[in-house]
Amino acid sequence: MTHSKTNTRRSLLLAGILLASLSFGATSAMAKVYTIWVDGLACPFCSYGIEKQLSKLPGVATLKTSIKAGTVTLKTKGNQKIAESELRAAVDRAGFSVRKIK
Repeated sequence: MTHSKTNTRRSLLLAGILLASLSFGATSAMAKVYTIWVDGLACPFCSYGIEKQLSKLPGVATLKTSIKAGTVTLKTKGNQKIAESELRAAVDRAGFSVRKIK
């Protein structure tokens, strides 16, 4: 293979990687983030129960619980929305009460 063909292929590969990374960044930037304040969130077992119920909702990408703050932060896949009533019902199924959702 000649030197110019190698450089052309390398340039095309780098351009593809750049486009893929830009596309991924745009997708993740559209994700919805919900913070749920939960009454009674006091231990890792509590956290596990709430995360288990919330993870069953369609569109959930990630969950992060802060026992100290009493919050669960939920990020959706893409720009999917989850109704507040669905979030409240999931927390209720876990045996807890929602104080606030933002």
